[in-house]
Amino acid sequence: MSTNYHERLAKIKAQYPRACEKWTPEDEALLAEMQRAGKTVQEISEALQRQPSAVHSRIKKNKALPYQPQLEIESKSPVQKDQTMPPSRKELFTNKVPAGRRTYFFDIKETRENERYLVISESQKSGSTYKHDRVMIFEEHLEAFLEGLDKALMYLFPGNYP
Repeated sequence: MSTNYHERLAKIKAQYPRACEKWTPEDEALLAEMQRAGKTVQEISEALQRQPSAVHSRIKKNKALPYQPQLEIESKSPVQKDQTMPPSRKELFTNKVPAGRRTYFFDIKETRENERYLVISESQKSGSTYKHDRVMIFEEHLEAFLEGLDKALMYLFPGNYP
């Protein structure tokens, strides 16, 4: 993995020491307790020493408690009225790849907390409608995703993969 990635990870860990670490049962319990107490994502993030985006994702995935929209990540900058994209998913880059009846999109987006993530989308025409699938990869998971993709490509192209 590139030095740039490791430098960015070190910078993230300086602010959020437990970023990219596996969630423990204790973390889950504290998250649930703080969510029940009505704490914001930012407050929970500081208590757990994790990125706000990781806390936000965990809250949405947490089956024990229903997702509470009032716990959305607090925006550091005010939303401008003429802004076309919501601040939670600002699109920075897109690359469209037509492939027969399918079209793939590689998008780089940014959260309200200015954290970037990759969205890989597939759009497939089915009759008069389109089917859409997408995968979102956040910065803290990008290295593992790329390593998995690299292994899959080496298997797909044995001896021919650079």
